[in-house]
Amino acid sequence: MAPRRFRNPPLLEKITTAARKHAENRDYNEQRCLIENCSPSKAVEMAHIWDRQTKSSIIEALEWGWGLRKGSLNLDTSRNILFLDASLHELYKDRKWALVPEESDVRQFLHKSFDLPLWREDFRDIQGETFKYTFTPIQDMEDIYLARQSTDNSQEVTIHEYPFETFPVLTSHVHPKYVILHLGVILCSGLERSARRRILEKYPWLELVESLYLRWVAYLPEDADQDPTYVIPHHLQDSQESDVESLSDSTGVSFRTPLRRIRRLRPLRGSQSSSSLSSNSSSSAFMYTSSGELQSIATTSHETSSSDPSHGPGPQDSSSMRLLTYSTLREQAHDNKLENPKWRKARILSWAKQCSPVSSELE
Repeated sequence: MAPRRFRNPPLLEKITTAARKHAENRDYNEQRCLIENCSPSKAVEMAHIWDRQTKSSIIEALEWGWGLRKGSLNLDTSRNILFLDASLHELYKDRKWALVPEESDVRQFLHKSFDLPLWREDFRDIQGETFKYTFTPIQDMEDIYLARQSTDNSQEVTIHEYPFETFPVLTSHVHPKYVILHLGVILCSGLERSARRRILEKYPWLELVESLYLRWVAYLPEDADQDPTYVIPHHLQDSQESDVESLSDSTGVSFRTPLRRIRRLRPLRGSQSSSSLSSNSSSSAFMYTSSGELQSIATTSHETSSSDPSHGPGPQDSSSMRLLTYSTLREQAHDNKLENPKWRKARILSWAKQCSPVSSELE
């Protein structure tokens, strides 16, 4: 069964320069492909272990299960980012292969006396700079081979063929909980029976990964918002936010991933459709609203989308923004001449005639 994805993925703000830099600096493999160990000068891309376009309802459940504050989980954290060859990245997103964490790491998220996921109040995050993982093919990898460069000699390359039994154990800074999520969604999303049986025969304890995944993404108490450890009381929110913002160096660049969700971009009312935003003649700019969200302002090389005649004048939402350009003013005046649309004397008189019942007295 093909992996299920968003039909229309939410438009998110791009990963910030600070987060990208942090991921580059944190990467144990110095931005080389984790799997093939090829140089970053090749087609190596930044890749998220767990999809950054995850639905907000699932993120809320993760925040609850992991003992976090609501709204604090940022999937652009360096612990969720590694570097992969472009083709391997596509195969990863298509769930053709996965990383398998060590059993000892998985069991740290479970009760010691019985194999059940830890509750929120008992949750403890695994500490460690690096972790060990095993490259594991999931499906449709039979005709693929991997050429891995030696860590000691870049001229030495080893060819690994399916089922990659001789592939070395990998070391990475990415956190096991994100790896568990990716592996869990594969096991719980209609994987072919033969592929599932093969994986569980090799790693029988991956049933624990399924259990963790289902608990983390699906469980959120109805009264969760009443828990002060989950939702910050309103009178404390400002101080909490200022503490997070203060975590920056002398240049003002944050040295840690902000404790907040990745912001979703919301197109302005009356702006162009998403398909027109992707055309060569258009570009996008964004603004923050008073609520802290980003809004999209679509512009073309000559005029903004808000000047499109097909979007007639109408009431504007107070949170939206309309750019008043020279082209817009000219269209509103129905004037095809390239003249400066200032309020000259003749124009004022013309306007007064239209608005005043005693306009003749002004002449």
